[in-house]
Amino acid sequence: MLSSCLAILAPTAAAVFFSLTDPACAQVAGHSSSGPTQSITLSGTATGLTVPAGTTLATICVETAAARYRDDGTAPTASVGLPLAAGACMTYSGPFSALQLIAQSGSPVATIAYYR
Repeated sequence: MLSSCLAILAPTAAAVFFSLTDPACAQVAGHSSSGPTQSITLSGTATGLTVPAGTTLATICVETAAARYRDDGTAPTASVGLPLAAGACMTYSGPFSALQLIAQSGSPVATIAYYR
């Protein structure tokens, strides 16, 4: 059951963010892939995503080190933005054109799977 796989972190008018609580729940029920998975090594410069056409949902996982993100059109910094701990995943369905990620420390790798 999908609801047992997700824990709501921060609902907003533009988007709802979820944290995957069980690796077995990594597949997004009711959605199919909209393009290839993207991996980005984050640095001290905010980075946007290359989102395939038709995407309505993405699973974003951060490995190696912590990162921050914003989706309000303002670039995050290492100290400002919503944090993503190393090893954390979230499902994102907000405004992809405004989403940016940045390293909070080190060189985190963000892996993004896109769905329609």
